[in-house]
Amino acid sequence: MGEEKQSWMKSIHPRQIIFALVFIVTIIPIIFPLHLPLIISQTTLQYYNTVQKLKSGDTVIFVWNQGTAQFGEMGPPGIAQLQQLMDIPGVKIVVISTGAESPGLFESNLFPSIDTKGKEYGKDWVNLGYIPGGETAIAALATDTWSLVKVDWKGTPITQLPVMDGFHSGADIALIVGNQPSSGEEWQRQFQNKFKTPIVWACVSAGYTTALMFVSSGQLSGILNSLRGGAELEILINKPARGVSAMDAMSNLHILVLAIIVASNIIYFTQKGGKKK
Repeated sequence: MGEEKQSWMKSIHPRQIIFALVFIVTIIPIIFPLHLPLIISQTTLQYYNTVQKLKSGDTVIFVWNQGTAQFGEMGPPGIAQLQQLMDIPGVKIVVISTGAESPGLFESNLFPSIDTKGKEYGKDWVNLGYIPGGETAIAALATDTWSLVKVDWKGTPITQLPVMDGFHSGADIALIVGNQPSSGEEWQRQFQNKFKTPIVWACVSAGYTTALMFVSSGQLSGILNSLRGGAELEILINKPARGVSAMDAMSNLHILVLAIIVASNIIYFTQKGGKKK
């Protein structure tokens, strides 16, 4: 029996042990969030403060341009972004997508996690869905919204949606809140440059350094750095959720990697010293 147990233990490769440890330290914070300390970055704080300056009656565009490939990384920030807007009384929200896949993902994966705080669809917020045409369409949206958009995502004419009464051009928009892989240069050109509309944005980590230069130039009023930025925003709005859990898992993984490096070096030098003797 002892020999069988010893043989079984020898058959386990160290790589299998590492995989098992990675699984354990990742799954624990997802099921039982640990709420490990997270330092709020300056860009996230700028983002949060800019949104909090909105007043009752202001109209905000929420740009949602993510697909399924990026949802794991950018979904939690998007939920926190929209939730912060919903939390502000009297603010009107217009959801727009220039990516064909994005509206369906918004309805199926993002919006179910949102507490609307009593905001009524059509009166306080609306999803205009997919608007094709890229920057040309964004320019038309900023110039004469009603000539470009006729119906919402559900096919309801915008003439029947009170929330659209105050949105006829870029001049009517108090803030643009965006979530897409890039830093939204097209929205900056068509809204910020023309109407001085403040813009805050969430982008993937690979695009964060590019977005920083737009913050320095004043074209962006704040940015969220991917999943990390989303977790920071969850803390600021006092609604820790998927982002915080994901950062807990990442912190655990970093600790595990450091522990493995230290342990492997101790084992290596111990065995090396033993062989010399």
